[in-house]
Amino acid sequence: MRVRSGFFLRGWLVLGLMSAAVLNSAAVNESSRSEKELMDGQKREWRRYQADDSAGVPTTSMAIEFYNQGVEAYQAHDYELAEEALHQSLEMNGRNALAHELLGDIALARHDLAQAKEHYRKAYLVEPSESRRSKLEKNSKEIGIEDSFLTYEQEPFLIKYKAAEKEDLAKLSELLDGTYRTLKATLDYTPRSELVVLLYEDQEFGDLFKTPHWVSGLYDGKVRLPAYRFGVLNALLPALAAHEMTHAFIAELASGKAPAWLNEGLAVTMENQVTPRSLDILRLAVKTKTVLPLDVMMSEKKVAENQDPIFSALFYEEAFHFVSYLADTYGFFKVRRLLAEFGKGSDYDQALREVFKSGPETLEKAWKAALYKQFPPPA
Repeated sequence: MRVRSGFFLRGWLVLGLMSAAVLNSAAVNESSRSEKELMDGQKREWRRYQADDSAGVPTTSMAIEFYNQGVEAYQAHDYELAEEALHQSLEMNGRNALAHELLGDIALARHDLAQAKEHYRKAYLVEPSESRRSKLEKNSKEIGIEDSFLTYEQEPFLIKYKAAEKEDLAKLSELLDGTYRTLKATLDYTPRSELVVLLYEDQEFGDLFKTPHWVSGLYDGKVRLPAYRFGVLNALLPALAAHEMTHAFIAELASGKAPAWLNEGLAVTMENQVTPRSLDILRLAVKTKTVLPLDVMMSEKKVAENQDPIFSALFYEEAFHFVSYLADTYGFFKVRRLLAEFGKGSDYDQALREVFKSGPETLEKAWKAALYKQFPPPA
């Protein structure tokens, strides 16, 4: 939940959010007081006016502001600043379930599963919800599974695994490093965070993430691979690693706001550089005139609700083809700019117009012309 937009000023409270009564009672000569004294005085003064905090959301202007600052810092992967802001929000409102939940997400990103569980537990106790219960249950399962994991660390990777020859782990690290360097060069970006890679047994992967059988990996802040399905160094791993690792780059470049079509389309584009992707489903859709309209492909709601595997396969292939078209036509740097635009909070119409100077309808017409040239439709 995004309560209100804000910006992060380390250690300062935003005076404009206070009521006139608070401003009058807290008025001071700022030039004669230190930053810390001013901040402490404002906190004390504001607590006199603090509203009932039983709702599980930040209820005062300052608690809301600090929470929003935490969200922005978290999206920028600046976890230290995010934690600072969220703890400030909790000082203003101790029963702030949103702040506890986000602190749990940060702990999870740092691979501190015990701390994540504690924050998720507090968030659930303050304001129970299905999503928080799910996070808490998943976290508990993850702790149970990872208790048996071993760790192999090779900058910038932290690899968690159950069993593998040391020689295989070194080769895996080399493979991941090659993929990482390719992504850095292609996207002209170096991630700020360590990349955590977890290798699971098939059963563990399925139990933990409840994914369809055809899902061969996922990224949720960590790269998670059912790597023992065909062996740690199986032939499918390079393409799979390229796909999931691309999501890690996208998450930082777009501050976690990239839409599914761009997220998956770009991931398949990078995967395709390793193992060429079949477009049989898209070719068939052209033949049967069932190509997804761009507004359907770009609808997060419609994509999330449709669990049909044929729809999913078509979505992936169309997203790949469309993103490849954008990169080939306008240059990869424009795709990177598109990620940044979504990171600012733009919707797809705004983002496309800003980066490509064309609206969705114009881009769809040009893309479909290229698609039908590659796969001529029936007369």
